[in-house]
Amino acid sequence: TVVIQDEAVFSEKMDIWWFAHTQGNIRIAADGKSAIITRSGITLYAELITDMEAAASFTVMEAESLDADYVGCTVGTDYYTGDTELDRSSISKLCVRVDDTQELRLAVAFKVINSPADAPKSSIYTWQDISQWKAD
Repeated sequence: TVVIQDEAVFSEKMDIWWFAHTQGNIRIAADGKSAIITRSGITLYAELITDMEAAASFTVMEAESLDADYVGCTVGTDYYTGDTELDRSSISKLCVRVDDTQELRLAVAFKVINSPADAPKSSIYTWQDISQWKAD
């Protein structure tokens, strides 16, 4: 199991985006709290964990850059400096959006499973503040 956890406090309320890019096929559970990603015979289970009061759930988006108006910020025209823009047509984004929040407490746990039918029936990670993490 791999856990990616973010904790932050902002000076003002804002909309927060979290992304994981994949070439796999993403299927979101009805409650939006888990997803199954499949590619080349490998199945990855993703679980969204948070103890925030703000609503958070998975969605899927194309792997295109977000329009500055869409994300509510000003992006300069010089943010991309590469010579070649890559073809993103085979890539999707597993997304989480938290609106109008001043605090972010979000974790996504990933676990390889044998098949979608083997998706865990209970949580694969229990929230723990990063300050409490320790290596065993």
